[in-house]
Amino acid sequence: MLRHQFPLTRAQPYELPEPDPAPLTTIAWRVCHVAAVNELYHDYAFGSASLTFDLEFPSAAGDAVAWLRKGQRALRAVLDTLGDADLDTPRRHNNGALWPAHRIVAAVIHEQVHHGAEISLLRDLFGNRDRLGRASFAA
Repeated sequence: MLRHQFPLTRAQPYELPEPDPAPLTTIAWRVCHVAAVNELYHDYAFGSASLTFDLEFPSAAGDAVAWLRKGQRALRAVLDTLGDADLDTPRRHNNGALWPAHRIVAAVIHEQVHHGAEISLLRDLFGNRDRLGRASFAA
């Protein structure tokens, strides 16, 4: 079972208990995960803290990328207004705890880098899928 392949729907299929081994992740899932994290962190740390984890997921790749970029722009706009002293200001995390703003920013950056690297790897593997079984690793 591949979860979060496009088209995505609001209620994603999950098996409970989760399958073991877990299914391979997809680029679609990773893009939507980062977009959702951006939206949640922005809302809780710099907005109304009113979103729930029941977010609408886009049903097409272009819409998912647009959602990701929208969230990145919103976070960037807030970061552009923060001074050094503001980075120590307590902000709400999406789990309800108060974190200093610099920790929220670090968590968002970590999500972008971590899952961005996974997306890059999946793209490389997919782009080279015809050659992967025939690769020679001789020195």
